[in-house]
Amino acid sequence: MSICLVAEECSTGAIAGYASVKLCQPQALLPPPFPSRTPVRLYIDGLAVAEQHRKRGLGLKLLQACERLGGCFSMPRSAVTFGLGLVGMGVGSMMPYYL
Repeated sequence: MSICLVAEECSTGAIAGYASVKLCQPQALLPPPFPSRTPVRLYIDGLAVAEQHRKRGLGLKLLQACERLGGCFSMPRSAVTFGLGLVGMGVGSMMPYYL
């Protein structure tokens, strides 16, 4: 399952940032829909904040929202994982940063 959290600017409704998360079972022997008893993890595979909205704590708020989302699925905080990578190209002024 994939979920995208979007932060909007209140006055204009423009997208200020996003976080893309997936529920996955990285230790499962077979991919979904096959059942598995391995732990489910919330994997944050993308996070971006528009350039004009940076340095205001929006990235941190998106990460905290991802942690709360994991709590909705009864996951401990340690079950929220992050991807680490370098991205050469963004979409417009929204350059993705992977933590």
